[in-house]
Amino acid sequence: MKTLLSLTGIVLTIVLLAAPSAQAAYVTQDLALYLDARDVDGAGTSAADATGTLWKDLSGETEYDGTLINTDWDLAGAGSGSAADPYTMRFDGTDDYVALLQDPVLQLPENSLTIEIWNKISASIDDEGRPDRSYIYCEGGSSSRHKSSVYYTKASTSWAPGSVQFDHYTPSGTQVIIENAYDTEQWMQVAISKTDSDVTVYMNGAQIGSFSDVETYEGSPIVKTSIGAEINDLLRHYFIGDIALVRLYNAALGGTDIAGNYNNDCEAFGLPPVSDTLDGDLNSDGFVGGDDLDIVRSFWGQNVTPGELLEGDPSGDGFVGGDDLDIVRGNWGQGTPPAPNAVPEPMALAFFVTGVLGLLLLGRGRRK
Repeated sequence: MKTLLSLTGIVLTIVLLAAPSAQAAYVTQDLALYLDARDVDGAGTSAADATGTLWKDLSGETEYDGTLINTDWDLAGAGSGSAADPYTMRFDGTDDYVALLQDPVLQLPENSLTIEIWNKISASIDDEGRPDRSYIYCEGGSSSRHKSSVYYTKASTSWAPGSVQFDHYTPSGTQVIIENAYDTEQWMQVAISKTDSDVTVYMNGAQIGSFSDVETYEGSPIVKTSIGAEINDLLRHYFIGDIALVRLYNAALGGTDIAGNYNNDCEAFGLPPVSDTLDGDLNSDGFVGGDDLDIVRSFWGQNVTPGELLEGDPSGDGFVGGDDLDIVRGNWGQGTPPAPNAVPEPMALAFFVTGVLGLLLLGRGRRK
């Protein structure tokens, strides 16, 4: 019995300490809405095989099911499920969208939200005569104002051309939070995380910018929330392209969680995973904190090797300035603070102690 106890402890200790950590699945805590074209009815039916107009909410919480408007799955469902051709809903850019019609209407908290959408914008966004914007998400009021929205602009528009943007209505009017270039006909994860003081925008698991946003929403009550259209009392701008996955959270996810969600789904869209390094972790110790801020301060205002983290340039533009500070600040406190000595996980430690005790008991038995 003593021999068995010893061997069991040793084997389990080796297995637990040597086994690689499993890739994290998508974040489920505070998930308010989850639409996935791989399973549009909650029974495993893909968008390409579905019929009707239901897009089932898979969050398991509020169940704000989506309803396809001015189209159905026979018309809009597409894809074969391969990385080159994932399942998706195809939006024609004319009048179709997905409405969340439950009462009360789904709306994310004012100062703690995350919008994550896997989408592919069509090159037709730049066709002559098309509107200047193409919306992928919108919380709409009964007036022309909307609370929060995500959209693309045409390359030919006179303001912020060819960019992905997040709008948030404030007492001073519309506030354009982030502008970042995008590629048409390319699958990408776009995610916006908002706290009561900051907005951070991510593309394909990596932070692309942040903005201070301390004002609160000012406008009429939210009466509609939609995927694929700017929707309030008017319908003016529709999305043209594909949307395959939507996750909305009642919390502001950090960079690690956004990257984890991306890594969970990227293979399905033929994209490579992002590394486990944290945005803003300039010294690669697994934590964004004072040491990283000190690096930025040490090289502040200097031209450095583009993208060299140890020279304070996480933005990759070759100059240490506000963009680099924003990346560190936007991920502040993310990760695990480094400790002087690593501490084994409780279960691994327990098995390790069991193995040691077993060896001692076995040794004592042999000496008798």
